[in-house]
Formats: sequence, C-alpha cells, structure tokens
Amino acid sequence: MRDLGDLGELHFNAWCSEVGLIANKSTKDKMGWDFIVEFPFSNEITGLTVHQSAPKCKVQVKATDGQERKLSIGLSNLRKLAVDPLPCFYIFVEYDTTNQPVRAFLRHMDEELIGKVLELVTTTEQKGYTLHYNESHQLSALTGESLAQKLKSYIGNLNDYTYRKKNFLENV
Repeated sequence: MRDLGDLGELHFNAWCSEVGLIANKSTKDKMGWDFIVEFPFSNEITGLTVHQSAPKCKVQVKATDGQERKLSIGLSNLRKLAVDPLPCFYIFVEYDTTNQPVRAFLRHMDEELIGKVLELVTTTEQKGYTLHYNESHQLSALTGESLAQKLKSYIGNLNDYTYRKKNFLENV
C-alpha cells in the first residue's frame, strides 16, 4: 500500500533538487515543518548584497488524493509556523489515485493567516483550523523552477522579509 505522505515529500524534494534548492528534512516532525529549504548563494556580490544571506524558508508538505482544496491543521502547528521569523509555507501536492502528482499549491503563511491563527489561539478552545487553498496558490508547473519562482515571489529579500514579519508579530 502506498504512503501518500512519503510520495508528497519525495516529489517536493525532487523539485528542489532540480534547481539546486537544498531541502533539509526534519528528523523529528514536532515543530510544524518538514523541510528547511535554502536557496543557493548568488555569485553576484556587491556592496549592497555582501551582507545578505541566501533566502531560506520552512515548508510543511501535505499530500492528498482529493481535490477539496482544504485541510484541517492543528492550531498548535499553525502557531509554530506563524511566529517563526522565517518565511513559512504549506505545499499541497494533489494526486489522482496514481503515484504521480497532478497539481501542487503553495500556501504562504502570510499576515492574514498569521493574524487569524493568533486570534484563534487566544480567543477559542479550537484545536484545528481548516486551511484553504485555490488556483491562486497553484504552481504553474510541477517543476523545481516553478516552485523556486513561487517561493522567491513571496520571500524576496530575506532580511527585509524577516524584518517585516518581526514588526507585524510585535503589533498584531
């Protein structure tokens, strides 16, 4: 019997390998993420970029045979990613009862989602939250290039990203 979770992680890891992204697997899945993904350093060094680290983020992989475009996730795991200073993402890999993915969706832990999660954690006894995703989150192709482009579109400059997230978390 196939292991859908392992398949999703294998395909995600393969996409990263296609374009030189380093996908470091979590040895213990207790902090809400499966991989820390690191981009390669740029060979272009200038006075403005010499102090910048390469982009990196945390990614939780979810695989499904369905097309419901939603999944209930524990609020405790969502909170861990919400307050993490790094960019955090969920990637939903959809299968169609076969062993090959048919679609993938990258859901950014953005300010709206962070605000919702933190509100629920502090105002309810709820244990989970249904995370929705749609065509706006879909990778244009099931390739490493498409994944890398989508990640970069959210992250941009890592120093700026972490600064903005830190300020948002202090004021939310």
